[in-house]
Amino acid sequence: MGTFQEKIWKKISLIKLCLLLLFLYYVKLDLLLVYTMKIVQILETFQPYEWEISSFAWEFAKNFISEKHWGVVNLVLFPKEDETRKWYDLDWYRVIFLPTFKIGKRRFLKFWSWEYWDCFKRIREWNPDTIHTHSRSFLVAMVWLFCSIKWNKKWVFFEHTAWRRAELWWWKSIKRKIYNRTFWKITLNFCNDIIVMNQLSFNYLRKFTTKKINLIYRWVDIPIEKKIARNDFIIKLCFISDIVKPSGIWTLFKAYVEIIKTHPNVMLDIIWDGDEKNELENLIVKFWLSDGMKVLWKLSKEEIWKKYLPTYDILISPSLDNEELIEESVLWWLLSKMLVISSNIWAVKEITDMEDLILVPAGDVTALSNAIEHAIWRLEKSWMSYDVVKEKFSWKKNLDTYLEVCYP
Repeated sequence: MGTFQEKIWKKISLIKLCLLLLFLYYVKLDLLLVYTMKIVQILETFQPYEWEISSFAWEFAKNFISEKHWGVVNLVLFPKEDETRKWYDLDWYRVIFLPTFKIGKRRFLKFWSWEYWDCFKRIREWNPDTIHTHSRSFLVAMVWLFCSIKWNKKWVFFEHTAWRRAELWWWKSIKRKIYNRTFWKITLNFCNDIIVMNQLSFNYLRKFTTKKINLIYRWVDIPIEKKIARNDFIIKLCFISDIVKPSGIWTLFKAYVEIIKTHPNVMLDIIWDGDEKNELENLIVKFWLSDGMKVLWKLSKEEIWKKYLPTYDILISPSLDNEELIEESVLWWLLSKMLVISSNIWAVKEITDMEDLILVPAGDVTALSNAIEHAIWRLEKSWMSYDVVKEKFSWKKNLDTYLEVCYP
């Protein structure tokens, strides 16, 4: 009898072992694969959930890890605010701050400090496979070129948008052209891979290097909220950018003053903050526009996506200059099936050629006023670019393209 019980227990133990192995294979195996590939992103500043390069780095970390279960560390060179912590874990990745000191409005690295070299030690011990640089600084590029060669790692250079801003002022343009044809050219020729976010940058970089340049559109991953139905006859416009002259806020203000003469049911919300916010609020009061024009201060992305975005009809982006060649908020609104009026600058026309993206000359008040008038009568066409934008700026598609480029 005892022998029979031993056989039964052996079979039960074997079954338990098989079930445990299956559990590990299907559930716990992901934990074993977390660090099969590791990436370090070198960023000048990093404010997750914000805009521009920080936003791209955040989305890259989130999607890269959730899709492939690989590790990402963001190494921040010049944090905008003083950090008491040297590093922290945020959502899907780790953030490490290099120590800095401030002179006036600019920050400089404390390269002589023990904490500075300890950050490099941490990165070295983490043993990354790939280094991403999102900075055009030649010094930063050379430091990480040295690290990539010494550590035998792959170095990928991401070109975003900074080169365009200098062309607005002649003295900066001359300085930037000299820099591009010397130090920047060296950077481009030493890195392993070059990735650009739009065709405009692709064409520009071709002047400085014969290496292969890979075009991968930035990806956008937002929770699409159902548009809130309204029974009123109000047309709601939205402006979301810094309240400063280069954002085109004064062009929009003048156009709005004109449009409400014939369409008093048009309302405009200003989302964000800026140096000229107080002046704008004073003019709103002076021209008796308080009932139709409101400043909503600086809101988080989540607040905009969930609470505000579904209530608007038209986004207006009248930028005279923009750090992003393809503005992220324009992509949001097109993905939310809303009309967009944008200045025809930089790479915005690469987004779509459908009728729900209306392009106007930058700084032209009359053209912007006419575009708003035109958009009011074509709200039913606000869905046309949805499929095009969703496909071109899909995080899954562009992440796969990135993997094909960097890890063929």
